[in-house]
Amino acid sequence: MAKDIRVVANDLKVYYTGFEVAVNKGDIGDAIRYLRDMRRELNDNLDYLESTKEGVAIKEVLRRNLEESLEDYKARVRHLENELKKH
Repeated sequence: MAKDIRVVANDLKVYYTGFEVAVNKGDIGDAIRYLRDMRRELNDNLDYLESTKEGVAIKEVLRRNLEESLEDYKARVRHLENELKKH
């Protein structure tokens, strides 16, 4: 995810540099186009990054559930082993 964020940041820097150049040249049309590109880039990537973040959170919950299930399974196996030793 950090790599994705760096790519987005780099893209935004490129658009911002284009925006600055356009403003310095007095080219309002280009300046507006760069601002729109930046807005599009932000909107597109915010949706993607938020879904990725949610996916990471879901994976973390699943991992914890699996770990808890595994611990429960191990406890049952130990209990059964102890029962078998008694007989």
